[in-house]
Amino acid sequence: MLLPIVLRAMVACGSASRQNSCPLRHGRRTLRGSWIRSPLPVANGIRPLLAPTMCLIPPHRYSCAGCYNPCMEIALESRAKLPALIVFSIWSIWSLASPQAVTPVGRQQFTKRLVAAAIERTHHSVRYVSGYVRIPYPNGDVPPDTGVCTDEIIRIYRAAGVDLQKEVHEDMVRNFSAYPNQRRWGLDHPDSNIDHRRVPNLMVFFQRKGESLVITSRAADYAPGDLVTWDLGGGVPHIGIVVDHKARLMDRYLVVHNIGAGPKMEDVLFSWKITGHYRYFGPDGSQ
Repeated sequence: MLLPIVLRAMVACGSASRQNSCPLRHGRRTLRGSWIRSPLPVANGIRPLLAPTMCLIPPHRYSCAGCYNPCMEIALESRAKLPALIVFSIWSIWSLASPQAVTPVGRQQFTKRLVAAAIERTHHSVRYVSGYVRIPYPNGDVPPDTGVCTDEIIRIYRAAGVDLQKEVHEDMVRNFSAYPNQRRWGLDHPDSNIDHRRVPNLMVFFQRKGESLVITSRAADYAPGDLVTWDLGGGVPHIGIVVDHKARLMDRYLVVHNIGAGPKMEDVLFSWKITGHYRYFGPDGSQ
């Protein structure tokens, strides 16, 4: 809003400098009736600084040729600052349009580590064992040769430096009612042995602490590092992570998951009904 006023003042004052007279002559309002900053009265030939407030003095109270022209000073200062303002404006527009502004470098690096850890998990032999197991806290894990779909997500994030066991448990201690433990399993307190190993709990956690994204049938909407949950049928939940490898015949990314045969990288993004789509960059957001 200030730029049009500054430009008009520059034009008016530039014309006045050529005429060696004040642009705001007696009875003439160059700025079309607007009120402008007025200098303090000159005392003993010494001109004080401009008043810090906007004085409601009409333009015709300025003197004519030879007087101190505040409009000229404002215009000159504005001309000096104009290149910097233009550069700053261009930089601001570029920053908003740049992918770097949407996806900070820290998030890109975290996603690369996450995807690399997911692909590395496909080289492990894991038996599908879903029983309750007491594990240490924090950084606890079931035996490395066993696990379910959630255990693969937990191991992938742990390889990237994030302990989901700790993060989920701490949030559940503070916000237990936000999670489905009580209404789904009849539990009345958090349990660090099993809470983070349940898909419905992870869905709530990622929605609360990460980004909950739109669910679509377009492959382009799913990027490497995205977490996807499904309903396998009959209310049986499942979870996997999108990686940066694409299917040979289809232009969509593969998913690393464990549905029973150990961690696999497969083209299963749309094999079941999608119930959740998330991104989670850790407790600090990797910013």
